[in-house]
Formats: sequence, structure tokens, C-alpha cells
Amino acid sequence: MEKTTAGICTFLLLIVLSINVSSQETADYLVNWEPNPEPDITGYVIYRSLDRGAGFTAIDSVDNNTFEYLDEGLEKGTRYYYRLIAKNTSGERSGFSNPVSGMTIPADAAPSLSDSCKITGKSQTSLSSFRINWETPVATTGFIQYDSDAVLDSMSSFDETDWTTSHSNQLENLVVRKTYYARAAAYDQYDNLTISARDTLTVAEEVPAPVSSPQLNIYPVPYSPFKGVSMTMNGLPSNGAVRIFNSNGMEIHKETIPAGGEINWDGTNHNGSKVMSGVYYVIVEDSGGEVTEKRPVMIVN
Repeated sequence: MEKTTAGICTFLLLIVLSINVSSQETADYLVNWEPNPEPDITGYVIYRSLDRGAGFTAIDSVDNNTFEYLDEGLEKGTRYYYRLIAKNTSGERSGFSNPVSGMTIPADAAPSLSDSCKITGKSQTSLSSFRINWETPVATTGFIQYDSDAVLDSMSSFDETDWTTSHSNQLENLVVRKTYYARAAAYDQYDNLTISARDTLTVAEEVPAPVSSPQLNIYPVPYSPFKGVSMTMNGLPSNGAVRIFNSNGMEIHKETIPAGGEINWDGTNHNGSKVMSGVYYVIVEDSGGEVTEKRPVMIVN
């Protein structure tokens, strides 16, 4: 008689292990889980399937002190689902844990597959930093994995609270004249992981000047948020984005550009507070995430 303890063997997350970039045809996944709290647990059995709801087959087992499993050499472009059970000294087994999955998109994938997680824009923002924009068709959270050598073992900050379809991550402490490999790792709300195809970026010795947008108009300048009027920005690229940074490089406002290319900013930051006096920077991105304009503006209260 099986002992049912469904829900106790809950996965914490499914992450992708660093993959050698020279091995383009395969992917490796590292599955982590929360230990079963019962004192007589002897181990765990890992199951895998190509279907979230059926067809799970045991692929390996580990002892009761192991809480992760590396599944190596899997085909890119295929989604693999994982579940596990716990077993005890009496030979009883728990119910299945919740399923999680992973898929890595190959570089030559068709748009129908590559669009499930793709890097849409990249721009060098300083001598040592890049901003990477990426998208998914469903709400996700995630990060950028990157490195300059064959193992992608660095990552950007984890965007764990921002469930959205459009993301932007900053890569810091890069080295001038080096070429880096980067890819996005996205989790949906059901713990399904999708990794974009690998992209490259080269850190230039000078920050490339953005394409000028002479039609961009910003007024009034200087601007005072406390006067009860908004700062208008027009001549913007439709479906792009405006990001405003303070002099310390911290983003204080972001807004999607509507059709018509005009935004009216009320001078508040992400917390809804009026910003203080100082020099701020308006960064304009087109619909593909490329920076088209960088312009300083003076705030005077």
C-alpha cells in the first residue's frame, strides 16, 4: 500500500546549469527540491516526461541527503518535464511532486519556437555595462546568464518580483574589448523554464552614440514636478519605451510609448513620489529595445 504524501516533495525551482557554449546541440538541467520532512525518508526517485500530464518514467534515484539532480545531454528545442517521489524505510512512496520543466532554444530555431523567449535588444550603457532587453509571450520572471568564456557562469540580478512579458537587465563589471555570450532564462508562474538562444555582445572602448532623433521634443525644461504640470515628450518611437535615470544611474521611471509617440510624465518615481532637483537622463528605446536617444534634463523645484 503506497503512503501518499503528495505536496511535501515540492520543487523549489528548476535552474539551468552552466552550459559549455561549444556544445550547441545539447542542454543540461539541474533540478532542485525541498526535502521531505519525514524522519524515515531513504531517498528520492526522479521522473521525466515530454508531457506535463502523463508519460513520466523514472530516470534515476538519489539518497535522502541529496536534493538536486543533474540531467545531462538533452536535446535543445524540446521541453522536458520533471517530477519526483520520496521513499521511506518501509518501502512506501509518496505521491508525485508538482511538475516543472525546462527547454533551451537552439540558435537555428524557427520563429515559432525562438519567440517563446528571445533577446530583443542590447545596448552598451557605459564602458563596463550593457543593458539587455528580452521578451516572452506569457508573463515571466528571470535573469540574463552570461560570460566571456566557454561556461556561462555569471548572471544578472534575478527579476523575481516582476511578472511581465518584457524584461530589461543590466550587466555590470564587463571588460573593454571582450566579447561576451548572453542568453535569457525565463520562468513562468508554473515553474516552467525557457532559455533563449545564445547572443553575443562586444564591449567597445567608447560608448556608442545612439541614433539621433531630432524630432524628439521635451518641454518644459527646466521642469518642476511641484508646479502641477507634466513634462511632455513627443516625437517618440511608437511601442518603444522611455526610461528616466537619476545622476547615480538608478532608474526612477519607465513607461511604454503609445501610438502617437507622446508621453506626459508627472515627475514621480517608481514609488509615486515627486523627484528632487538635479540632472536626470531620458533614455529612449525603440520597439526592438535599441537605444535611439539619450538626453539630460534639469529638474528644478
